[in-house]
Amino acid sequence: MQIAEQQQSLLDRLFFVLALCICAELLVGGAVNIVVQSLAGPIAGDHLAFVVWRALAWIPALLYVTMVVLSVPLPRSTGRAPRTPAAGRMRLPVVGRGALLFFGFMTLWGTWMHAVSFLSADAPVPGSAALVVYVVFGGIALLVLRIVLGWLRLVPRSWRVAPEPAPGVEIPEQRFAPSKDDT
Repeated sequence: MQIAEQQQSLLDRLFFVLALCICAELLVGGAVNIVVQSLAGPIAGDHLAFVVWRALAWIPALLYVTMVVLSVPLPRSTGRAPRTPAAGRMRLPVVGRGALLFFGFMTLWGTWMHAVSFLSADAPVPGSAALVVYVVFGGIALLVLRIVLGWLRLVPRSWRVAPEPAPGVEIPEQRFAPSKDDT
């Protein structure tokens, strides 16, 4: 297995974990926040349990930044071979930069809501809550920079051109990729 394939496989698995983290963060965080606020009224977030709760926002943030760093040197995805009845196992599509960008904004929103939960209206936002949001925002900025540099062909060719396709997979023409005559 080539290094790019190993990185893509790891990226696919991390993407699944990130999606689960975002769902848990939004559903559990929202439900807990609503229940606590309705039972106890507005509360200050100085209690140890709330500090630990806000610290858990780092998990999806660091997971997202790890995924972005892993995706930087990967070339554009060619797709996978279609599922055959003999294989019996469905393969999910390859995670691309567009999906990472979409989930980046979801992570940014969910992490911000998680990091500032259980704060009263007049309480200042803790520095750690702001920092976790800046880390996710930095990951999104790195991903956008990689996308733009790829469009402008300012990254190495091995980062732009995908390897040969799997048998039976049609690759659409890539606008900015070099033609076969350039090689």
